[in-house]
Amino acid sequence: LRSQPHHQKVFTSGNHELRHDPEWIRASVAALTAYRDERAAAGDRIGVRQATGRISQLNLIKVEKFLRNAKNVVYLNKSSARYEGLSFYGSPYSPRYRDWAYQLERSDSKAHWAQIPPDTNIVISHGPPFGCGDKCPAADDPTGLTLAHVGDEGLRDRILELKTPLLVCGHIHEGAGVYELGNTLVVNASQLDGSYRPIDSFYRVVMNDHKVVTDIQRVSYASR
Repeated sequence: LRSQPHHQKVFTSGNHELRHDPEWIRASVAALTAYRDERAAAGDRIGVRQATGRISQLNLIKVEKFLRNAKNVVYLNKSSARYEGLSFYGSPYSPRYRDWAYQLERSDSKAHWAQIPPDTNIVISHGPPFGCGDKCPAADDPTGLTLAHVGDEGLRDRILELKTPLLVCGHIHEGAGVYELGNTLVVNASQLDGSYRPIDSFYRVVMNDHKVVTDIQRVSYASR
């Protein structure tokens, strides 16, 4: 991030950033502690040593503290920031899928996204709102041919309520693109496709003084 030429970088994490998520770290330490005690009871010294070393490594991780103090980088985790008159709100949470980082139960989604302040101009979420750039192969179809909406209903409802000008997300690689959700422009800016191959371009969005999106372009990295 710090190597990028932009004066200010505003971002959030996502489900793959396991070591960013204190809740994931705590759960992992608890599981490893139980495993270590089990190995100790079985007289497995090697298992105990390996588990103890892993616990020590996890307890040393302070990624969020580092991110919050990085120069020219603004890290958002259920928090807001202002830059050049624009108000940002960001959250790394997305609807639960297995045991990745920053997992949000769908039953808690409404309360989670209710934290977005009404005066927010740009929302940065890891996952997309339901119905916008959120189609991917259905989990119950082994052929991968059936696509299903997997976006966040609570995020969709809150954005429709607030009429936030811009929402930037990712997570669902197959959904990369630009969408409209009521008065909101939704940009799924995923940088990998559904097969995890890099997408050699990015979105450039222009907002005017009235916080209205006036231009959006897909720009190749080679031409920037």
